[in-house]
Order: sequence, then structure tokens, then C-alpha cells
Amino acid sequence: MIDTSFTNKEFSKMILGTMQFLWTVTTEKEAYAILDAYVDAGGTVIDTADMYTNWVPGLHGGEAETIIGKWMKRRKNRDKIILISKVRGRMWEGKEGEGLSRQHIMKAFEQSLKRLQTEYLDVYLSHWSDKETPIQETLLAYRELMDEGEVRSIGCSNYTKEELQEALKVGRTIGANYTHIEAYYNLIDQENFEQSILPLVKEYNLQVLAYGPLAGGFLTGDYRKDKPVPKNARAEFIKEKMTNENLHVISILEILAKKYEATIAQISLAWLLHKPYIAAAIIGTDTVKQLQENMQAIDVRLEQEDVKKLNNLSVDNQQENKTCKICYRIACKKCGWVATEDEVLQIQQGKLTACPMCGWKPK
Repeated sequence: MIDTSFTNKEFSKMILGTMQFLWTVTTEKEAYAILDAYVDAGGTVIDTADMYTNWVPGLHGGEAETIIGKWMKRRKNRDKIILISKVRGRMWEGKEGEGLSRQHIMKAFEQSLKRLQTEYLDVYLSHWSDKETPIQETLLAYRELMDEGEVRSIGCSNYTKEELQEALKVGRTIGANYTHIEAYYNLIDQENFEQSILPLVKEYNLQVLAYGPLAGGFLTGDYRKDKPVPKNARAEFIKEKMTNENLHVISILEILAKKYEATIAQISLAWLLHKPYIAAAIIGTDTVKQLQENMQAIDVRLEQEDVKKLNNLSVDNQQENKTCKICYRIACKKCGWVATEDEVLQIQQGKLTACPMCGWKPK
């Protein structure tokens, strides 16, 4: 359930990520088309950061915010958009050119407002932690911005368990509470979030905005072992994901995609949105077509048994344990289906003799 107490705007389950702007989305015109398509599909939340996209040769940061600001001014729709931006990365030279000190936050915030052509941010996040600045100083700066009405809600991204725990405890004492957290989370990368961050999410009722829900594009199913990895900005990242265990996950997603008449990406996103602790998923995209297809994942209703199978599959993937529960082990030898505890009992009782996903029977 999404907590919208900080805003009177609708908070969509899909958030548009913009780190691709002027990186893999190479022109402002293409970025405007993606923004338009996102809103046309019912999207209301745009995620960015002041440093986007300073890793591209010739760019210095602020490019994504500038594009969003121009677009909102042209479309006259700021009152309908929930804007999320992040602060921490280097934006100018000198000691205070990066970090989470009060001095950096205040200057960076004013620059973000100017680029975005707005008077406030709906959500302002620490992009990652700053070990050189006491967390109390950071939170007091945020509280100052909230007291002025320039920021409606605060949060963080990429914090360790210990960093988040400290921030939440200090925030409670000074009245500057992180309420949103952006966390890397998807079907093949769950362990760190679930073991380290999820207990704090539940204890403090944090709103989780999951980034990387398609593992940088791997969970689209476009990358296979027998096909060369396309030469693009994400090629090396994708190569690291192409393990036997992860490709096994793709084979299961492919079966479910056929069952639900959906794409592999839509099944991956639908699984994520079924998680009760996930408020929304942040989707980045290079094309309007990709965006439109991914937005349709909201309408994919997975049966509970299929959700459980994907849950079990991901646990087994982390354990790298791939034998067969039809043979009283872990997964179907043909399609990789993973049995629930109830299904294991049915197998042992002789009530389940074939894989319910692909029909394979052990000899």
C-alpha cells in the first residue's frame, strides 16, 4: 500500500526513472516522447537526481533535471507530477562540491529547483551515504527544507543496514524522518535487501521504491546464452548476469509469459508489484515502445501459486541448488519449476506425478 499522506496527488505504481536521459536516450526529443508516453499511460511519478548524467563524456550533471523542467513547463503539468530528486554526487569543484553537509544540500537543492523550474520537491533523497558528515547535520538540513514547505517528504537510497538504522533513530529524535527508500531489488537480486533492509522497512513502515526491477535489462529475456550481447552501454553489466542460474530464471519467466500472454519483462515487474512491501517500481527505458509494454505490467494479475513458485525459484537461485523436486529434490529438470512445500507433500503422496508447468514426467 502506497502512503500518500505527504501529497494530494496520485502516486502511480510505476515510477519513470530518468538516468537514461542524454545517455542511452540520446536526444531531448526522445526524452520528451518518453515523458509524454509515461503520462499518457497513467504515470504520475518521475525520479531523477542532480548528478544525472555526469558520467557521459561532455556532460556535467543536471541534464536530466533540465529536460524534466523544460517538459513540465511546456506541458503545464507540474501540479499533477510527483517529483523525486536525489542529492549527494559531485556537482561543482571543491570540498563542498559533493556530500550531504548542510552547505552542499542547500546549494544543490536551489540548483535543482532552478533546473526543474519548480518551487518545491515532493520527495528529496540522499543518493547514498556521506561518511564525512554526521547524519544529524544532514537530517537537520532536510528538516529546514520541510519546515519551509520546499520539500514534502525525505528518504534515502543505497544505504547499508547500519546507515539506515542510524538515520531512522536520529530522525525520530529531531523530527526529520526518512519515509521513502530507493532499493535495488528484482527477481535475481533479492538477498541483500530482504536480509538487511526489509526488517527496518517493516519496523518503520518505509515506502520502498524498487530500482533496477529488470536487472539492467536482463529480466526482459532479450539476452540469451546462444546470442551475442548487443554492444551498448549496459553490455558488461549484462554479461555478469548471464550465469546458468539466472538464465534458468529466464526460462521459467518465459513459460509464465506464455501462460499470461505477457512479456517476460511484464512478468518480472508483476512479481515485484505483488510484494506487499513494495510501494512502486522505478522503470527506466530507452524507447517509447519499451515504456508502454512495461507499464502494462500493472494489469498482469499473477495467480498466488505462480508468485510462490517465483519466490521459491529466486531463493533456490541464490542457493545455487538446482536439482529436481519431482525426484524429491529442488526443480523440474526440463523447465526448472520449483515446488512449494504443499506440492512436495503431494509428490510424496503420489498425487502429483508430473511437472504442473511443462508436463514433464520423471522416468
